[in-house]
Amino acid sequence: GFRWIGRIVLHKKSRLDAALKLNLNFKNAIRVIILRKITPMKLADIRIDYSLKTLDEHEVLTDPLEQFRVWIDEAHHAKLNEWNAMTLSTVRADGRPNGRIVLLKDVDQGLVFFTNYESAKGNELREHPFAAATFFWPELERQVRFIGKVEKVSDDDSDAYFVSRPY
Repeated sequence: GFRWIGRIVLHKKSRLDAALKLNLNFKNAIRVIILRKITPMKLADIRIDYSLKTLDEHEVLTDPLEQFRVWIDEAHHAKLNEWNAMTLSTVRADGRPNGRIVLLKDVDQGLVFFTNYESAKGNELREHPFAAATFFWPELERQVRFIGKVEKVSDDDSDAYFVSRPY
């Protein structure tokens, strides 16, 4: 195992500098020191010029799922971290939205993901079988959104997936 021990030291200078010292105690007692500069910022001032790609409706496939297959294949081949991760938003019993990250496991006539039917999201999907899913691939300057009805996969598909899990 390992233990994290952190200490932050603040210095008074023209800019706020912070030294973050992390002692990582592994079996072989490795010690790592990381220094970071912290500068005051306003979140409203942060801007990124997303100009790498454009979206022209005349250049996309007419079938949205087929187009998504092209885009998710690009994300996979770009070796992005968690390229199949999506934010899944459901509706709680009190009518408020509830979002979390889940992993896409297949694309057939829709998006396929798995969850415990007795979990919060399982209960929310049973009560309100509609959801929104968002994929965000900043390296590709692409975001893809889905909104629609959710239905259970077959019991055989569900059982086969859960048996295949490593834990």
